[in-house]
Amino acid sequence: MKLKILLGLAIVLSFAGGFYPALACSRLSGTEASDFAAATMVFHALVVEAKLDDYITPGQPAGRKDRVLVQARYELKTSIKGNPPKSGWVTSTTGVIGGCAIPLLAGQEYVFFVTAWPAEAPDTMKKRSLGTVNIFGSQMVAGNAPNVIKKLKGLSLP
Repeated sequence: MKLKILLGLAIVLSFAGGFYPALACSRLSGTEASDFAAATMVFHALVVEAKLDDYITPGQPAGRKDRVLVQARYELKTSIKGNPPKSGWVTSTTGVIGGCAIPLLAGQEYVFFVTAWPAEAPDTMKKRSLGTVNIFGSQMVAGNAPNVIKKLKGLSLP
């Protein structure tokens, strides 16, 4: 039963632009620089709304309807990589598996490392957001945003 739930989450995360080891909630490899390189967009934003997505993980037992995705609407403050819209939505996980997630809270500023939805992702997912948030690279920045942005802009230099 738990295996079916884990497999369903793995499917969702694989559509999220690559399977990160989120089930164990620890980084097996990679660095901030590799996360930056892999991201479609990196940007500083204010989250103005966060809500539980209605997507139901496939393969759950009858009667069970775990929702494992969170949507956050943001307002762009600074684009660091790519061309994110001035406002839009990003997707993250709720942390139901081992507490692995970046908590998306309205009123907080973040630097998001976003991976766009791959072509094979369901259209319903693509319509909901730009893509998924990398839980290892993304971070809440609050008053430290200028330092984080400066560091990340250094990663984008040749």
